[in-house]
Amino acid sequence: MPHALGVLTLTVLILAIASEKRAIFGRLSRYVSVVGYSGTLFFHMIPGFTETATRIPEGAPLASGPEAPGLRAAVGVAFLVFLIGAGLQVRRIRRETSPAVRGSVIA
Repeated sequence: MPHALGVLTLTVLILAIASEKRAIFGRLSRYVSVVGYSGTLFFHMIPGFTETATRIPEGAPLASGPEAPGLRAAVGVAFLVFLIGAGLQVRRIRRETSPAVRGSVIA
């Protein structure tokens, strides 16, 4: 699983960079780029939570292994935070590029 997560992270990172530099997704490129970069951060949280919870505190770790229910719950909460953050980013981009905002004059 960790190797697959690494490959997924690299794939999403390449897509995010390509969509930012070359606009390969057209109007959606900005969204793909922002959500992709945020996704790679989330992907790195998964092994971070796992390694920390299975090793700390020494002698009595918080989780018995990667499949521990508490660890799954922590990753689930991190995913929820990712979804909320990605949604807020998409909303902000949409607001910045909406016709009403582009035509407004700031005094």
